[in-house]
Amino acid sequence: MKYIFLFVSKTGYFRLNVIFQGVKTVRKCKKEADLARFELKSAKTAKSIGRASYAEEKKSAKRVSEGRIEGQKR
Repeated sequence: MKYIFLFVSKTGYFRLNVIFQGVKTVRKCKKEADLARFELKSAKTAKSIGRASYAEEKKSAKRVSEGRIEGQKR
């Protein structure tokens, strides 16, 4: 199986090609216009192209969403 994820950010567009084997659930959630986040669950064996990019993007998405939550509290 091959999934191509397109992330939209304020700086532009880039693609992350990821190959996953044995993925049971793939969820793609779109949060506002500038951020597309995805969550992968129950991956038994994963082989990925750009795995570090995936991890970095997930951290970045978490920081952005936490920043928005903090902004809403003020």
